[in-house]
Amino acid sequence: MPGGQRDDLWQALEFLHTSHFATPIGAGNKGAVPVHPVLKVMAKHLRGEEKLRHATVTEVLIPQ
Repeated sequence: MPGGQRDDLWQALEFLHTSHFATPIGAGNKGAVPVHPVLKVMAKHLRGEEKLRHATVTEVLIPQ
């Protein structure tokens, strides 16, 4: 992801920060940060994987 888009993503995540998760997460996600579930991105992930583990964000979709 280009640097400008990466900066936009971090700014959006800071703006969307909340005090609790929208859905429960496992205990192994200590580095996870709760955000409001409104941010949309295009992501590339491993074929056959249901979760976006090790996904690569390719684009941040800006709401219109």
